[in-house]
Amino acid sequence: MALGMSISWCAMRKKQRRCDRCCLYYSEDLKQCHHCGRLDDDQLEVLLKGHNMGLSNSVTLGRCFIVIGLAVGGLLLFVL
Repeated sequence: MALGMSISWCAMRKKQRRCDRCCLYYSEDLKQCHHCGRLDDDQLEVLLKGHNMGLSNSVTLGRCFIVIGLAVGGLLLFVL
């Protein structure tokens, strides 16, 4: 059942293309990227800085979860 759901989800999902300017994805139905299409170079730089900051925050959060998971796993091994 999960395979059928994932296949139908992929079929329903809109096709996307990657923007050459900002490297973010947007729908193929659009003529220009909705992220950076109307931005000048300075505004694009601000957009990319914010995007990269969000990515680095996600990486930091993921590393924290890994460390916490390893700590909990280690404690469970010692307790049991």
